[in-house]
Amino acid sequence: MNIIALSAGAGALTAVAPWVGNIHLFMHRFELPLLIFSGFALLVGVLAQWISARRDCGMQACGHESCVPKKQPARWVLTVAALLFLGNLTFYLIHFP
Repeated sequence: MNIIALSAGAGALTAVAPWVGNIHLFMHRFELPLLIFSGFALLVGVLAQWISARRDCGMQACGHESCVPKKQPARWVLTVAALLFLGNLTFYLIHFP
């Protein structure tokens, strides 16, 4: 429901303020570099998550309990970021064949 409301609001804003459409056209020039940068940032995040998952500071010389339960929220955030990136990439590939 939120996505539908956001889409309707964006359409109404474009109709009321025509300059919003100009921003959309302006952003098309930077779409590919932004997509490449966000893909690289996501790749760095996946690499950091992979390294973090393989290293448990509670099992080493830190002297406290395992950190694995604290890492779960970061995994969810990374999963959502990856899904959003894949959606953006899909729309880009469909929009610019």
